[in-house]
Amino acid sequence: MSKLIELKSVSVDYESGRALDNVSLSIYRDDFIGVIGPNGGGKTTLIKTILGSVDYSGEIEYFEEFSNNKSKFIGYLPQINNFDRTFPISVKDVVLSGMMSRKTIFSQYSKSDKSRADELLSMVGVEALSNKAIGELSGGELQRVLLCRALISDPKLLILDEPANFVDNKFEKELYAILRTLNKKIAIIMVSHDVVMITSVVKNIVCVNKNVHRHRSNSISNEQLKRYNCPIQSMSSADMSLITMDKY
Repeated sequence: MSKLIELKSVSVDYESGRALDNVSLSIYRDDFIGVIGPNGGGKTTLIKTILGSVDYSGEIEYFEEFSNNKSKFIGYLPQINNFDRTFPISVKDVVLSGMMSRKTIFSQYSKSDKSRADELLSMVGVEALSNKAIGELSGGELQRVLLCRALISDPKLLILDEPANFVDNKFEKELYAILRTLNKKIAIIMVSHDVVMITSVVKNIVCVNKNVHRHRSNSISNEQLKRYNCPIQSMSSADMSLITMDKY
């Protein structure tokens, strides 16, 4: 399978110190990667680096259409707490704003753009909220809307940062079913603190704690986490049994 993006010896430094150190990672067209690691270990920095929103040393190569304008081909679902809910905008307009990277400053949304927005809102079950102000939504409803915004530009890569936060169990299951279907056409990177859940959904795991280790399986043991220097909440034998039974 062909590559979409390749990081080569990439490091990121903040005033507080080094966040990522000598990271090399390839992302392929059929990838469904789960990103795990301790708080402060660099998970969000890795995502920002791929998005091109932080300074770094090293090299990042974007293949094919990515090389022209990567923002057109990467859909991003941020954490809800990074989204301004006080901005006076409707649900449908939030979804349509995901098309901005494909529009010029004077372009208007077409009928097909609006139809696509309606289709996506229906897919996640919030079509009835189309004209509602974004500030009136619950956390779960907002997460569904932001997923639609990330998808409306038909990206080649979808990046999700803790997508299951603030959603109910019903939509969490629906979300993972949607992602499995989307992965037939696009690559997905999903950050999560929930090791048990993420390993039941993704194909591969990337452990991030300043360094990055790609684990080419969706099943990972406590021993392997220690080897990758990935000190996160340990899993019980019952959890590991569940993972084995519920592989992607």
